[in-house]
Amino acid sequence: MKSNENLRHSTEEKLKSGLEKYSCIFNYYNKSALVFLSYSITQNGKGFSGINSCFSAVIPFTGADGNFVKTFCQLLHEYTHQFTDGLLKMNINMKDGSHRLSEKVVILADYYLIKAIDENFINKYFNWLGTTESEFFEIYKINDGLETDLKKQVDNIVRGR
Repeated sequence: MKSNENLRHSTEEKLKSGLEKYSCIFNYYNKSALVFLSYSITQNGKGFSGINSCFSAVIPFTGADGNFVKTFCQLLHEYTHQFTDGLLKMNINMKDGSHRLSEKVVILADYYLIKAIDENFINKYFNWLGTTESEFFEIYKINDGLETDLKKQVDNIVRGR
């Protein structure tokens, strides 16, 4: 059985390797990746701003269960919020539905990024979401104008790689 230190090191290496595929994001925004693995957060994660040179987030350390897909998808999700939330052009909160919309936008953005960068990972992404590709666009539907803006943003990011 691996010690927590070995598991942490292994997770860090897998995250680094996984994020290298998405270097176009970091290059496009001229930022690096900063991640904190938390032993106390058991669900989801939290991206945060304030460090201008980095995309930054705290995510659960999956530890002994070794669920790297969960860890990676959550990290990508938190980083993506940091460049898609601005598309909404509003303060995001839980009371007015804007948070739900921001979640749909970031999930769609991650789908488009994964599809363009690492298509072999897409079924793992759907598994993480608990959906299938056939259900995906019905569940994560947004208005056409926002969808167009999102696709343009993702295209600019990917094209810059």
